[in-house]
Parts: sequence; structure tokens; C-alpha cells
Amino acid sequence: MLEQKTVSVFVFRIDNGQYYFYLVKRGPNIPYHPSTWTNIASIISEKDVELYEKLQKKYGDLSEYMLEKVIILRLLLERNLIIDPEINVSLSASLDIRQQILEMDQIYLNVLFHSMIPSGHRRLLMDERYILPRYFLFASPASGSRKNTKLFQYTDYLTGRHKVPEEKGRWFKPSEIIHKRETLKELFDNATATLMHYFYTEKKKLVETAREIENKKSQLSMFSKGLLPFLWRFKTPAHTRKPYTESNIYVIGNQKKFIIDPGSTVKNNLDFLTEFVDANLDTIEGILLTNPLADHVNQAMFFKEKYNLPIYTSKITAEALNAEAENFVFTSYLYHGNKIQLGSYEPLGIKKWEMEVIELPGYTAGQIGFYDPRGIVFVSSLFHKYMISLIDSYPGAYSDLMKSYNRVSKLKARYAFSGHRDFIINPRKMIAFNLKQFSTYEPVIIEQLKNGKSSLEAITKEVQERAKYKWEVLARNVAIVVLAKLAEQEKVNKIGEDYFWLKNTTK
Repeated sequence: MLEQKTVSVFVFRIDNGQYYFYLVKRGPNIPYHPSTWTNIASIISEKDVELYEKLQKKYGDLSEYMLEKVIILRLLLERNLIIDPEINVSLSASLDIRQQILEMDQIYLNVLFHSMIPSGHRRLLMDERYILPRYFLFASPASGSRKNTKLFQYTDYLTGRHKVPEEKGRWFKPSEIIHKRETLKELFDNATATLMHYFYTEKKKLVETAREIENKKSQLSMFSKGLLPFLWRFKTPAHTRKPYTESNIYVIGNQKKFIIDPGSTVKNNLDFLTEFVDANLDTIEGILLTNPLADHVNQAMFFKEKYNLPIYTSKITAEALNAEAENFVFTSYLYHGNKIQLGSYEPLGIKKWEMEVIELPGYTAGQIGFYDPRGIVFVSSLFHKYMISLIDSYPGAYSDLMKSYNRVSKLKARYAFSGHRDFIINPRKMIAFNLKQFSTYEPVIIEQLKNGKSSLEAITKEVQERAKYKWEVLARNVAIVVLAKLAEQEKVNKIGEDYFWLKNTTK
């Protein structure tokens, strides 16, 4: 059996802030990678080898796998996948593609070659022939003038004469890129960094990762047009700190619909929701409240009085609201495991569509959420997208937070909807993110306590300096949760608003 070498490339392109995977649809009779959706591929031809030898003679070895990268560049140019005015100005369109490559500026070639990340190889048996494709990922630099991009600046620096070749090449190895994820975000964007993480840390296959990202894109599109069927979201301003300055109000159900957490700052911000309720009043069954805070309940009485709708929540939340003389009137209380009837959902063959009440304390003592069997969990303020959880000051709040995390993790939930920010794909991943923040900075907080720092402000400042979160409130949340944990473990003593490390505790 003959063996033929090929080059295979996946294109990850960023264009005007949007990112795309380029997968080529191939027919069953086209050789080399004849799956329905696949990457771009080409054999290593004699013409390609000749072009490589000319470039090497002209510039020397510009990068590892230079022969393969020359072929990738040809493939990209043939499909007009490189969007940059520079190439249109400096190269004549009448030239053959290979001749265009030969006449490219050396630094421009470096930018492109360093964007081609080697991603392994495998042997394929096809038509009684072995094919040996080597895979690459092409992460396209952002469109616009290359001289204004950070990628250009870094590449120019790396190709400077004061840098020895070993140092130049080492920085752009995949393993080094993973170690410098934050820098990668600067060069491309966060989506690219996540993509690299999938490849080299989670060891996912290229095709699987490409399809996963494409699937998420289609999900994003679906959610932006009314979210999922029979689920609507209304964003409204809230009297809360950045980045929680918008509250989410949800409506869910088919023949029976419920409003979840109507908490807008003022009624004028509820025009769209009011119009929706007016149009669907015959199917609106009531209001569901997840916790007693204003950004979740502020307009509940408005909807109750305007439309004579019943209000439901947990007993603890109801008592907290009435303790503040809010004069809420509840039709009945909701308990863990209660089922809320939403009608039917024919796409899943569900004639009796039920949403389950789940206890999710921690942020508040009586907080509840809801689990939709379609794979959706409403988590209230338990956690938000790439934010850090906060807890109330009641005894046992930290333990409640961990129990609630565990409860959500056991659900077969693909999406989580919270009271603030965007929806979450993969709730378990977001919980893991929170747990990592707590475990990472717990030693820092203990160190500060042992050094005599006792105020929440001082400890928060130290965490913020180490973590460099975009918002200081995130460092404060980490400090509050970790201090609550240490208090439950009787390692610190809280006196007023200060925390003191107990000398007789052990590590």
C-alpha cells in the first residue's frame, strides 16, 4: 500500500468581533478526508515543495513545519480566507497563488505562520492507500491593518535579531501558548484561548471541538431570538453593583405560563413584559419568586394588583419579605420537589410538562430555583456567568452554598439561567470555576488573617491585588465565602465586621 502525505487545516477566523470555524462540505467521492463535514486538506505536491525550497532559500527557516505551513497558506489564499487589505495592496491578483506567497513580506509571513498551530497527525486507510495527514489549526488574526495588531507587535519582537532562534520558536509552541493563555487572549480573543485549551488541556479532537463551537453559536442565535421555545427573558435595570446592574425576568410555559422574579427598578422599564402579559393573559398563571431581594421582587406586587395574579415562593422568603413590612400576600408556599404545571411540550413528546422546585440556599436562606426537564435550571443568584458566588451572613450559609452547588451538579442540566448576566452553557463548569476561585485564594486569606489583618476591606484588597479581577466586588465575594467557611470550621472568630484567626487552630 502506498503512503501519501497530506496537510490538513481547520480555520478559526475572527471577523469584526465574530468568530467562525471554516469546515468544508465534501461529497463521498472526493478523496483525502471524505466525511460530510471536514477540514481543508491537500496533498504535498512537487510544486509546493519547490515553493518551500525557494522561500527557505530567501528567508531561511521561518518556523517549524514550514513546508506544511506553506501549503496551508496556499489553501487559505485559494479560498479567500485571509482578510487583510495588506495582501491586496502589495500583491497582484493576476499572480499565481504560489507566486503571491513567494513575494510576501517576511514579517507578514511570520504573522501567518505563527498563527498555524500544529495539532497532531494520524494515519488513514483510504482506497487501499495509507494517507498520513498532519493537522493544524489556523487562528486568523483580527481583520484590519496588521501593523496595528498586537499579534504583529509580538511577532515583530520575536523575529528581532537580538533573539536567538531557539527562543523565537519556543514561545509559539502549543504548550507555551497554553501556559500564556492570558497573552493569547490579547493576541486574538477569549474564544481562541478557550479553543486552544480544549485542544491541549482537555485533549479534545479538532472536529469535535469545531462542531461544539459551531453548536454553541447556533444555540446563541436560538437564545437571542426568544431563547428556547416557551421561554422568554426580559432584561431590566437593577439597583445593584457592577457587573450586576441588569436583572433578568423570565416567563416560562405553554398553556400555563409563570413570571419568574419580576424585579425591575421602575415600572417604566417593564413595557415589553407588560405588553407580553397583556397578549398572553389568558395563559399567565402566576408569579414565582426565588429570593426576597429587591432586584428579584420589586415589581411583583405591581403585576399581582394589575392582573390579579397569585404569587408563590418559599416559606422562608415569604417570611423575610413580610418581616420588612412589604405586605406581600402569597397564595401558597413552594417546597423542594413541588411540581409546577406548564401545559405540554410536544417537541419532546411531553403531554404533562412539569417544572420542579429545588432548594438553592446560600445566597439567601430560603432561595429556591426551578428545573425544567428540557435541561434548564433557573438558579436565581446562586451563581452567574463567570462571576463569583456570594452568600448571606446567616449561620451555615457556606454549607448551604456547597449543598446547592452539589444539587445543581446532579441535575441533567445543559443550561443555567440566573438573575443577572447571560445564560450559562454547562452549569457544572461554572460551579467548578467558583470552587477554583475559593480554593486558590483561601491560603492568601489565611495568610492575611495570621498577619493580623482582620477587616473585610483589607482582605478583599489583598485578594484583588493577587487575582486582578475586573471588578473588585468579585474579590470581595471570594473573601466573604472563604471567611464564612473558616468561621464554620471554627478557625476564625467574627466580632462585628472583623475576623480574627484563632491561635489554637491548626492548618
